Amino acid sequence: MKTLIKYLVITLLISSLSSAQRVERTISDIQRVSIDSLLLADAIQLTNTARWTLQTSPYRWKTAAPAMTDTITLTALCLVPPKIITYTGTGWTMILSDTAQPVEWRNIFVRVPSGDTINLMNNGFLNVTRGDIIRITGVVEEFPVDNMNSLTQFRPLPGFPIDIIDNVPEIISGPIPKAVTNFHNGVGIGGTIKYSSGEPFEMAYVELTNLTVNYYVAAANGTFNMVDANGNEFSTYDASGYYTLRTFRSPLSTYTLPSLNTKVDTIRGYIWTSSGAENPRGYRICPMYPGDIVFGAVLPGVSSVRRYPVLVTPADSVLVTARVFQQPGGAPIDSAKLFYSINNAAFKSIKMTTIVGDSVKAYIPVQAANAFVRYYVTAYDNAGYTTTIANASPEYSTNSSRGFFFYYVLDRPTTIRDIQYTPFSHGRGPLTGAVATASGIITADTTQLGLSPNSTFPAYGTTVWYLQTGKDPWNGIWISSVEPTMGHVKLGDSVTVTGIVSELNEVTNLYAISNVQVHSSGNPIPTPTSIPCKDIGFGVSNGTPSAEKWEGMLIQLNNLTVTNIYPTFVDPSEYEVSDGTGSVIIRRDGKNNISNVPGDTVGGFDFRIINVGDKIDHIQGVLHFSARRYKLVPRTNTDFGVITSVQEIPNSPIPTQYQLANNYPNPFNPKTVIEYSLPREDFVTLKIYNIIGQEVATLKNEVQKAGSYRVNFDGTKLSSGIYFYRLQTSSFTQIKKMVLVK
Repeated sequence: MKTLIKYLVITLLISSLSSAQRVERTISDIQRVSIDSLLLADAIQLTNTARWTLQTSPYRWKTAAPAMTDTITLTALCLVPPKIITYTGTGWTMILSDTAQPVEWRNIFVRVPSGDTINLMNNGFLNVTRGDIIRITGVVEEFPVDNMNSLTQFRPLPGFPIDIIDNVPEIISGPIPKAVTNFHNGVGIGGTIKYSSGEPFEMAYVELTNLTVNYYVAAANGTFNMVDANGNEFSTYDASGYYTLRTFRSPLSTYTLPSLNTKVDTIRGYIWTSSGAENPRGYRICPMYPGDIVFGAVLPGVSSVRRYPVLVTPADSVLVTARVFQQPGGAPIDSAKLFYSINNAAFKSIKMTTIVGDSVKAYIPVQAANAFVRYYVTAYDNAGYTTTIANASPEYSTNSSRGFFFYYVLDRPTTIRDIQYTPFSHGRGPLTGAVATASGIITADTTQLGLSPNSTFPAYGTTVWYLQTGKDPWNGIWISSVEPTMGHVKLGDSVTVTGIVSELNEVTNLYAISNVQVHSSGNPIPTPTSIPCKDIGFGVSNGTPSAEKWEGMLIQLNNLTVTNIYPTFVDPSEYEVSDGTGSVIIRRDGKNNISNVPGDTVGGFDFRIINVGDKIDHIQGVLHFSARRYKLVPRTNTDFGVITSVQEIPNSPIPTQYQLANNYPNPFNPKTVIEYSLPREDFVTLKIYNIIGQEVATLKNEVQKAGSYRVNFDGTKLSSGIYFYRLQTSSFTQIKKMVLVK
């Protein structure tokens, strides 16, 4: 009762304080998003970054500098004070909560940019402790922007001192019991993010129970993934200095990475989102203080499942070996079994025998040609616990719903499809480690791609060569070789190569090439297959069949808009495009002069710099995978369609009528400018046609607000001649002529 009376007195005191420059809001005001908007986000998921504001704060400021209308004052309770969350390097962060709101929408993350720290220190930011009720003024931001998984952040402004009104830690409530399915259904990347039930608890302190550690998200960071009894996954985030292995680790931390298959009886933490390669996971849980994770039973360990031979013929019985071991804190191993199935029949089991130490073995009997064999290994301990390793994926190895180890019995030379094809969604083919042959047409050589990636992080990139057979799925492969044996191979060569199959950063490839036969040269390159961005875009996890089947092949994306020129903040050699169905990373490993880095023009280099909003009618290239994203790698300038910049003319008055101006210059070579005006918001198409009426470029095909616009059109890829450009809206159509002279 005393606490309640004290709180009411504080509330009355707060209400008497005012400032002409402060607009009072609650955290709930800032955080709350309509359920209809969030349900639409549930349906869209990560397929359309243009709709990212469906889950953002209605108070997000959008100007270059905050106006007074953007400036908000909060009176809130400090849950996590500065210097506890240290992933920002300096620890200039807090988590605040409303003091008298329901459990939904009541928490917010506070972050100070590095340039404001001195001013904020003078304003008392570092004086705040857990349980303080404070008055703080700032603006609302979202990070990362243009992203469906953004985190609402409150940024304090230097000109406003932080008032500490009282300290009442006893009113801090405990964790809110939740289930994984409140935030995520299915696998970690590629599952369903639950915005409608997760967003109300952004930055809330929640408790999850009865999970199992099934793989490491980033072992070097100390983060791991967990799975519930129904296969729904959720991962940790290491923003706290206590639960991390990175350089910002607290000297007081005793945290160690749990063994795989360890039970998590309870985990408490704050619901977060993260940027970078892990952003497609959606919400994550960030344990904060000692005791926030309670580990339970440790399951038996299984690793290093191997098959001999890897390339199986009708004459081979197949030796399967594995390492089966007692993990720290677990019970002694009792036994292990190999389970196998022929042509999708029921699984049979064989007890595995010890080879030496913790290595065990069993044999799969000889099978006829073309037989399809699945298998997995299960370990049993003396406490009655089991662990199953179902496949070789580093993320999905214990998840049999993603598929099994498998092979086909072959009585012929291998093909690219034999190497690449998998009927499962774990992303692993059947021949990793085998010496195999592959035949096809060279689709990229040293004139299209480099011998090393164009990347700050070489592991993110790709290199020459690529080999493809026809246009059917599963028929392309990366030859990651710099050996002299490939040096004479050129674009369009029909070749047969022999090498070792491997998975390099989850991309199937051939390396250590021992033999190359060039059958003929100058052959037609397979035509790229057009696919929508959603099939390979943001949120599509490794192994997803819609994407995996095109790995290493030439594909084409159409009707694109540049949506982000720096989507991977650690690697400036990537940018992002969207066709409205999803967003795809474009990697700059090809030998082209299309760049997202303005500095590339310094020194007179002939680069075309793209910007957010630019239109590209198509991009083609080879499909690559790195850092948990499928990525398209254009080779040369010919892989790009027409690139068009459409810009609103600044400071122009609102037009009174529709108008399409004459292009200038006209005639042109190869660039010209087209201007048009809209008196009201409308759906606009602006297209270019040749003299026989064929569409050659789409410059605009979307809703635009009222205003005057300028289009920079580049006709480099067109032949000399007469062309027509047409502006069409809901109530206006006009066509004009232009002449390209080369």
